[in-house]
Amino acid sequence: MDFPEIRKKNLRFLPLAPETIQLLDHYLRLERPNPSTAALFVLLKGPARGARMTPAGLRSLFRYHRVSCAAMLLAVAVAFPVTNKVLGI
Repeated sequence: MDFPEIRKKNLRFLPLAPETIQLLDHYLRLERPNPSTAALFVLLKGPARGARMTPAGLRSLFRYHRVSCAAMLLAVAVAFPVTNKVLGI
């Protein structure tokens, strides 16, 4: 993401849970062992491989996984009715 020059001067830190830091470290070690860019999320396939992922691309990726995860939870609930109470379905 690009920010106006005035905002680039002020570094901002985001507190992350230890689990989040562990997952990001895992991602960087396994998916990007030799990073060619400082960007955290990059395209891993296609002709633009290694290019910085756009905010729209990240939203699309998260949306896809959110929908697929919901479908998996529904399949588990149908296969194992006992989990319905746990899932609140």
